[in-house]
Amino acid sequence: MKIQSYQSYQAFAARAEKFWLKEEAMNSLFWEFSEKKISGLKPQWMGNIFHEKRVIGSALITEASYILISISDRNAIEHLVKYLIQKNIILKGITGPQHEVKNFTKCWNEQNTAFCANVIQSFSVLLSPVKFSLVHSSSKIIKVSNLEWPRVLLWAKAFANESNPKLNQQQTIKLAKQMKEEGQLFVLKNIHGQTEAMGGFGRFTPNASVINMVYVNPEKRKKGVATELTLKLLEYSKASGYKKSILFSDYLVDGNLYKNIGFLEKGLIQEIAFQAMS
Repeated sequence: MKIQSYQSYQAFAARAEKFWLKEEAMNSLFWEFSEKKISGLKPQWMGNIFHEKRVIGSALITEASYILISISDRNAIEHLVKYLIQKNIILKGITGPQHEVKNFTKCWNEQNTAFCANVIQSFSVLLSPVKFSLVHSSSKIIKVSNLEWPRVLLWAKAFANESNPKLNQQQTIKLAKQMKEEGQLFVLKNIHGQTEAMGGFGRFTPNASVINMVYVNPEKRKKGVATELTLKLLEYSKASGYKKSILFSDYLVDGNLYKNIGFLEKGLIQEIAFQAMS
C-alpha cells in the first residue's frame, strides 16, 4: 500500500472519483470541497490510499484540522494512521462513515493515548427512492429572492437552533447565503401565496443532489408540508438531470419522515472530536 498526496482538489478527485462513486451517498461529503463551489473550502491535505495501483481509500484534512475519510477497509485505515503519525499531523477530530470512524479512532488512540474521543454529531444518510409520488397540488417551490431573504434568514437561525445537536448559527447562515447565490435555495408557497417552508440543495455529486436546509414554518407543521416540499425538491432535482437525491437526517428514531416517503438508509455518518485528556 502507498499514499499519494495532492496539491489540488482537481487532481485528487480525478484519481479518486471512480472509487467514491461506488458508495456515492456515503462518500458524498468529498464533493463539498470541489473548487467549483462558492464556499471555497480548501483542505490542508488530500490523499488517496492505493493497493496494486487501485484506490482503496481517500481522506482529506479540513481547515479546522478534522479528517474526512471515505468508505475504506481496515488495512487502508491502519496504513493512513501510520502515515499521518510519521508526518506529525495533529488532528482535532474526524468525520466519516461510522464503521470507518470507529476503526480510525481506535488506531489513532493506540498511537495517541493522551486524548479522548467524543461523538459530536451523528447523521443517517438517506437515498431517495427510484420512484416517488408526484405532487398534485397548487403549491410550488420558487428560488429564494432578496424579497424572501429576511424570512429565510430567521428560518436559517431557527434551523440551526432546532438541529440535534445545535448547529453554528453563523455557519448555517453562510450556507443559506451560498445556496441562495447558487440558485439552489427554495421556498414552498401555497395556493394563497403564503410561504410555508424552505429547502434546497447544498451540493451535488455526479449523479445526485444533496438536499439540505429543510425547514417548515412552525404553524404549518404536521400538515404534510415537509413531505410536499421534499417531493417538490425531488421533482426539481430529477428534472435537472440528477438520478437520485441524498439527504442527511439527525432524526435517528422510528417515524423518520423521509423513510416514510421511501428514502433508504445507507448508513450513519459520525463526527468525533479528539480532546486532550486533562
